[in-house]
Amino acid sequence: MTLHENADLALVKLAEPVQAPAVSLGDLDAVAEGDTVTIHGWGDTGSGQQSPRLKNAQLKVTDVAAADAYDGRAINGERVNGVCGSGDSGGPMFTADGVQVGVLSTGNSTSCQYTHVGAYRDWISSVTG
Repeated sequence: MTLHENADLALVKLAEPVQAPAVSLGDLDAVAEGDTVTIHGWGDTGSGQQSPRLKNAQLKVTDVAAADAYDGRAINGERVNGVCGSGDSGGPMFTADGVQVGVLSTGNSTSCQYTHVGAYRDWISSVTG
């Protein structure tokens, strides 16, 4: 595992290749304030336990230069029809066209901060080759 030193972001190298379609990672311009994005996770849905199935929700982007839990660049999203919960950390944020723009860092009952993958594409490429 490789941790970014100034952002809430890590990459894990698997022992074996995975047969799955690649995810497109967005750049800094892939998401803007006012956009509606989709988030996914298995976190707490209010019962105090993690969901047994993958859930999704939509957020409205309110800031694309927010800070994550480690003061790295993040996207702030506010509740549309759900919000991130305990256990969702590391989950993805996608644009309407299926581009991943964030990785969940932190949040509360009304908003979530997702580390902005567009700000770290050079680092991701340097680690993954």
